[in-house]
Amino acid sequence: MLHPVDAAMREHAAQQHSTFARRQALAAGASPEFINGRVQSGDWIRESLQALSFPGHDPACVRRRIWLALHQAGPDAVASHWAAMALHQVEGFPLARVAVTVPHGQGNHRNPFGKVHQTVAPASPVLIDGIPTTPLARTLVDMGKVLGKKRLGEAVDDAVAARRLTIPALSAVYLPLARSGREGVRTMAAVLATRDEEGYVPPHTVLERLLDDVLDTLPGPRALRQYDIGGRHGLPHRVDRIFLMPPLIVEGDGRRWHMRVRDQKRDRERDRHALRLGYPTARYGWEELMYEREAVRAELLALLERG
Repeated sequence: MLHPVDAAMREHAAQQHSTFARRQALAAGASPEFINGRVQSGDWIRESLQALSFPGHDPACVRRRIWLALHQAGPDAVASHWAAMALHQVEGFPLARVAVTVPHGQGNHRNPFGKVHQTVAPASPVLIDGIPTTPLARTLVDMGKVLGKKRLGEAVDDAVAARRLTIPALSAVYLPLARSGREGVRTMAAVLATRDEEGYVPPHTVLERLLDDVLDTLPGPRALRQYDIGGRHGLPHRVDRIFLMPPLIVEGDGRRWHMRVRDQKRDRERDRHALRLGYPTARYGWEELMYEREAVRAELLALLERG
């Protein structure tokens, strides 16, 4: 008959990629001698001083290594930095590196499974696949310590484009940490300096992703991407998205307001050229695509006369 401690550890392990912490075994009633006996019999594997597991599982599994790192680091440890970026599925950050963060002065900082960071301002974790993880905004601020401005900015743009974060929400997390003078805040400061809500100019790939988020919800044939309508007098040949039947060009405009005003004449020339070819044009700015998605969708349905 299964011992109650074994049953309790199997329950923990089922949620922690076949791993469990020594403290979890002790809390379930195991003595140090009981733990040693299970290890010596081969029923349990001692992964480190504070981490144990059941045999028969892939030791290279990164999620398993994250759990082992958390067990070793202590009860208040959370997945962070590279590991958190991957768990949050930020583009360009595969699940390959293990990093955890512990409150300053707590936990075990010698960890065979990954990098351990300390913080004087712990964040309330979110659970991703059951793994306690720093929230996305906090993760991005923390990554200012290890990333350059360009790559960190791209990660912020991806998170904003995926509607998982707003610039004000990121700023609200950043500002209290910036006042503490923590390492890496200058990098995030540089990223936020060019991404205030009124003046934010997203990369065109981000803008197109937002545009597709709306277009993909429309019934009927999908819009064609980067379609060549043929140019004249130096006008660009390609449009962002185009419906052939009924004919309609849909463009995303990520320029700042003053740039749009300056380029109005050029835009009107492009639109008239497209109209001569039988294609009216609907243009939507960053703010509309980000914050007025349903209104944009309703207008496009009306323009396309689709149910």
